[in-house]
Amino acid sequence: MEATMEWILERAKKHVIKKQSVLLGLSKKLHEEPELAFCEYKASDEIASIMEKEGFAVERKTANIETALKAKTCKGEEGPAIAFLAEYDALPEIGHACGHNLIAASSVGAALALKEMAGDLCGSIMLLGTPAEENGGGKILMIQGGAFDDVDFSLMMHPSNQSLIKRNSTACCELIIEFHGKPAHSSKPENGIDALYPLIQVFNRIEKQKSKYPPKVIVNGIITAGGSASNVIVDYSCGKFLIRAKRKTEIQQVIEQIKSFAREEADKNGSQVEFCHDEIYAERYSNGSMEERFKAYMELQGEEMNVADPEEPAGSSDIGNLSDVMPIMHPYVGIVDAAVAPHTYEYAMASSSERADEVILKSAIALAAIGYELLTDKTFRNQVAKDFTHRSELS
Repeated sequence: MEATMEWILERAKKHVIKKQSVLLGLSKKLHEEPELAFCEYKASDEIASIMEKEGFAVERKTANIETALKAKTCKGEEGPAIAFLAEYDALPEIGHACGHNLIAASSVGAALALKEMAGDLCGSIMLLGTPAEENGGGKILMIQGGAFDDVDFSLMMHPSNQSLIKRNSTACCELIIEFHGKPAHSSKPENGIDALYPLIQVFNRIEKQKSKYPPKVIVNGIITAGGSASNVIVDYSCGKFLIRAKRKTEIQQVIEQIKSFAREEADKNGSQVEFCHDEIYAERYSNGSMEERFKAYMELQGEEMNVADPEEPAGSSDIGNLSDVMPIMHPYVGIVDAAVAPHTYEYAMASSSERADEVILKSAIALAAIGYELLTDKTFRNQVAKDFTHRSELS
């Protein structure tokens, strides 16, 4: 007899509710003790301890990242490998204003529930702790370090001010440019080399270039160092530029163009220029089949889910890089009104509300149910794989 969605949902609900106090306790603990990117020691240790107590084999410091982890249980040598992703880094000053405590708790809940649901089914169930989503690209480093080599599907949810599926994201990267000159008194400017002037010219050249950029390319910049006295020729300047684009390839092109502007301006006045940037966050290709299933399971629990407008501006995340490696899902579930923006104090407070707790449990149930379908339904797996193959065409 083929399992119905209602039957799968009830099984998932049964096992998630059994762990309700653990999951909500985890969320509250993370919320009360927020930790920044790559410093999430308490969060990763708490999650690792929970998974060990539940019978998972836990690897700490996964991919040589201090606060990454991998918890795994498997039956047999064959079958699909399903990973639930837990983010847990917070934001400076305002804590969990992106709701990563909910992500961690719901993914832990889904992994624990699916382990019980799976029984003797062949396959692997994993919980991957992925630090530094806000700043540092933890998932990118974990991909490079081989942490996802044995994973077939990656699942997570993200709290938001809307409940949406199929919301893709833009590529993003921060470029830092530093100019080094020579100080001198402003009464004798010929004795110095101005490090601020070439940086200003880079800003001007970017402004002139904006009309020629591909659609949806956005470049915003600030000067973080530009001297401290007006009677001194500046010997050091620094600018930070955040670049967003529809595709990672466009980001790479814009970075190279801005670098060429800076080199040319440095050559003109004899200053020296240096560059650095983090890993580029790639565009995200959310898997339509998995996210449609998430929508269905959430609606069975009384939640209203909508399909995102593809033209609506979206942020960026390091899961975009993973979406080009394997099928991923990253739906959004509202915990506040649309008027309350993420990365604000109000949103941080909402991340520890009764509504947040409700979303953790419902999302864990839906994620576990989808995990069960991936384990048991070859037709569903094939459709997910087909979506992945045609991901750029479907976005």
